[in-house]
Amino acid sequence: MDVSDWLERFVKEHKALAGVVYERGDRDTLILAAAWQIPPVALAAVRTVHRGCGLVGLAFERNATLSTCTGGRRKRFALPTPLPEAAAVALPVQDLQGEVTAVVYLNFPDDRRLRDDELIQMLDRATTLARRPPAAVPRVRDGLLRLSALS
Repeated sequence: MDVSDWLERFVKEHKALAGVVYERGDRDTLILAAAWQIPPVALAAVRTVHRGCGLVGLAFERNATLSTCTGGRRKRFALPTPLPEAAAVALPVQDLQGEVTAVVYLNFPDDRRLRDDELIQMLDRATTLARRPPAAVPRVRDGLLRLSALS
């Protein structure tokens, strides 16, 4: 399954409106690998993300899952049809050495606070995107590290 197909399934599985996958370009840059339901105007502005810039860049820099509910304060792109304020999450995907190889970003249809159990489930599922090594990715379940095949 390619990254675009994986992303579409991931967005639908978590009832998000839209999503993006960035893969690591170099030490300080992520490059757009796949996008689903992102307006072309917005895509042009987010082809690359630098370490520490925006929610995705901060998740990359900190190697940590970050989520936000905006409370109506998020700056939006100037689109013909305004998008509603919404919750978002950025999930770093790590290789076996713990280095960030990708970041998955989801935008939700409402401005709700994402619960810890939801974030843990999303991060666990996002690890299936890791393709290095291609045979398996680390997954933590019930406190035990297990290897599972890519889905």
